[in-house]
Amino acid sequence: MLDAVKEIGDIILGKKISYPLETLLEDPNAEGRYKNVFCLTFEEREGKYQYKGIEREEYSTDKLVRYLYRGGPKNGANFSPSTKVTEIDKTLKNKIIGWFKEVLSNKNIKLSTEERAFLENLSQEIMNNTEKLIKEYNELIKEIPKKEGGIFLTFKFRSPHKIEYLGDKEVFVRILQDLLRIREGKKGSTIGICSICLEEKEVSVGDGIYTFFTVDKPGFIAGGFKEKEAWKNFPLCEDCRRSLEKGKEYINKELTFKLGGLSYQLIPKFVIGKEFVKEDVLNTFFETNKLINLRKREAKKYLTDEEDILNYLSFVEDNLTLNFLFIERRQSAEKILALIEDVLPSRFRTIFNIKDKIDKLFETDFTFRNLWTFFSKSDPNNRDQDLINYFLDIVDRIFKARPIDKNFLMQFIMKRVRIAFVREEYFPQVVKDAIMSLLFLTYLNLIQMEVKLMDEERLFDPVFKRFSPTFDHPVKKGLFLLGALTQMLLNIQYSQRESTPFRKQLKSLKMEEKDFKGLLPKVINKLQEYDAFDKGKQKIAEEASYYLLQAGDNWKLSNDELNFYFVCGMNLLPEITSIVYEKTN
Repeated sequence: MLDAVKEIGDIILGKKISYPLETLLEDPNAEGRYKNVFCLTFEEREGKYQYKGIEREEYSTDKLVRYLYRGGPKNGANFSPSTKVTEIDKTLKNKIIGWFKEVLSNKNIKLSTEERAFLENLSQEIMNNTEKLIKEYNELIKEIPKKEGGIFLTFKFRSPHKIEYLGDKEVFVRILQDLLRIREGKKGSTIGICSICLEEKEVSVGDGIYTFFTVDKPGFIAGGFKEKEAWKNFPLCEDCRRSLEKGKEYINKELTFKLGGLSYQLIPKFVIGKEFVKEDVLNTFFETNKLINLRKREAKKYLTDEEDILNYLSFVEDNLTLNFLFIERRQSAEKILALIEDVLPSRFRTIFNIKDKIDKLFETDFTFRNLWTFFSKSDPNNRDQDLINYFLDIVDRIFKARPIDKNFLMQFIMKRVRIAFVREEYFPQVVKDAIMSLLFLTYLNLIQMEVKLMDEERLFDPVFKRFSPTFDHPVKKGLFLLGALTQMLLNIQYSQRESTPFRKQLKSLKMEEKDFKGLLPKVINKLQEYDAFDKGKQKIAEEASYYLLQAGDNWKLSNDELNFYFVCGMNLLPEITSIVYEKTN
């Protein structure tokens, strides 16, 4: 995957870099979360600078070099005093005052007398005005809604004839370059083979790009836990480091989408080289306007934003592969949830063809959010999304055409269906999501359905054929019709009593084979009590009885499956009534 990220970085560096310095910098607003910039403003008077206060301005990508931002360790100083704010007092101490202390005390950073005096002047002004600065910051932050994201803090210098930022002053630029050399040198550098380009160069350890790899924990350090030997874990040359940094930054900003309820990074890998990929396909990844149009396009409204890009790429030739990196971010830490590698565009053609089939069958929009219903939380009221790993495993199997265990799937589907049934919350929609999800996976040949074909034509065959092969078995057909008849009874009860006491007989949808066999006569008896067992319902009961008798004993289906086919009948009742009452009439 890293070589693909590096190739993206190479393309970005070749297309967009106006100044060499830019290759060393990071975009603080790469993910759109730092749109508000607070400038600690200093005014020049008689050769010295005085702190004047905080000036608020809107973030601008045109000022990227002037902001001079490059992040550092979580609890240490960055490579310049520019920083993202967490808590203002801690940020001020660690990221700003800490930066001046490190620079002024480091003998490896060469400063002229004038430069040292300038930095000491700024440092003293900040420490003298710390209380005022924090108070001013807290007042300004009240004016900014939380939905606008975080605050980016930088420096601005006013003199009679100009306004400057950190990047406009040579001393800050040189210190950033010196700190890069010093900090990377501490981790050890030597002549070796770069793990990305495989060329023999001066290499150092490649940490700090993705924060799930670090050398501040012993388990990540080779060479007898000696930090100087850490480069052996991940040797990286300077050129590849810069490309990886730019590649990651671009992916974070432009190639991050959502699937179900999770964010992922889409990382293309050009199998035989980008020169063999058509220009319009390359532009899909590297032209910002085209990406924005894909996100906002309304021509095909049945697609969610996250799947629009995948649908577009499904028509691309298989001379590239797609990697999907799912990362969880908590503060500055990153954790890989899943990496799905080397998915061919042709696989998405298959997936979207099946999606179209489901859409037409149900006259609605099927997306991964329908699957997310069953694999996000074990209980909708839970705070944590504790089923994410299961969802990602299913996505991986869909993308890689690997089989899915049907009993595993049914277990989670029915757990969510039962909750919706007992709480009477969104029950019809949850069941519909379940039917669509099962059919989607079945049509993709990822789950195997028990099929037992019958030669004799029966009344409701058009319904069963429409959803084939889901109900191609006597047990499933019988339970489906029993579910439909039961729903008819519940509807009658509610219309007459505004309650449905018969629901207790359904045992919270945890019924076994013997329960279903005893349920049909109970439903018939109750319908007769309501004087509602008309010819249409008699026909449904007759067909349900026929299929259950054909099934015999020991149905060999899990209780989750039995209850699933039953609730399918409850949910798809209109499919049955449209046939039986047309026939009886």
